[in-house]
Amino acid sequence: MCALPTAAVALLPMREDVPWPLDLAAHCALPCALALAGAALVLLLVLRMKSALLFAAIAVVPGVRLWPLYAPRDHAAATGAPLLRAAIVNAFANNPTPERVRAWLVETDADVFAVLEYTPAHQRALASLRARWPHLVEHAIASPFGIALFSKHPLRDVSLEPLGASSHQAIFATIDLDGHAIALAAVHPPPPMSRDYATMRDLALEQLATRMQRMNGARIVLGDLNATRWTQQLTRACDAAGLRDSAEGHGYQGSWPVALPRWLRIPIDHVLVSLDLVVTRRELGPDVGSDHLPVVAEISIASGRAGMAQPPNRR
Repeated sequence: MCALPTAAVALLPMREDVPWPLDLAAHCALPCALALAGAALVLLLVLRMKSALLFAAIAVVPGVRLWPLYAPRDHAAATGAPLLRAAIVNAFANNPTPERVRAWLVETDADVFAVLEYTPAHQRALASLRARWPHLVEHAIASPFGIALFSKHPLRDVSLEPLGASSHQAIFATIDLDGHAIALAAVHPPPPMSRDYATMRDLALEQLATRMQRMNGARIVLGDLNATRWTQQLTRACDAAGLRDSAEGHGYQGSWPVALPRWLRIPIDHVLVSLDLVVTRRELGPDVGSDHLPVVAEISIASGRAGMAQPPNRR
């Protein structure tokens, strides 16, 4: 009986009209798959064959959602194409150890990175990074919705724009990488903690898709989107903007919350890329004193038409 709620959680997000807060169940693909497989195994051991088969069959639903993360992909970059190392870290507004954030960023040595929950305290703690990353766009405020974008390479067409709500600013820019122009967005919509916040998040994702559609060529989104790849609103936004999850082919990488075991964390911190880019490497960073783990991805121009196919179904 204890497995029945898990089965309901696994099946509800299949519907297109699931309201908040039931849509939050879509985040739990891995926990659901493991719980249902475990229930099937227990039932099999006690010779409850029909029930075991039922739960095993239901476990296939979240398993299908997880499959694109493990499915083989062509990660080949075009010959001679430059490599862009991009990172994102939600630094946590009340992080008591911002020096750990700074140390990880220095060690990772990304070409460009976004810092979320960027407060005046983080601004002071990361000030020394400007020598290595001189191209900086920042919006430091005493709330969880400050944001900054650091780059080794020049940025142009820079703008700071509200998404979803006037207090939630996003950074848009174009980075020049050895003659290749790549459009960037750094975003942090609100968490769906209530119906109103969920509406603002969904509006932010819709506006992000519209904004990215207007940006030509290769595009990258760095953000704590407060949504997983299985969320209906993020699925629609990615499809509309021609973006895909950089985690595809690199395995499940749950980034939040750090306090939970690895298999219970959900992947809400994203590096999204356009279909003409290839992600040669993607991984999570260590605990830097935040409730999120950082993400770093190595990105290049796709070889031939690799990466140009339509993104797989995220359901």
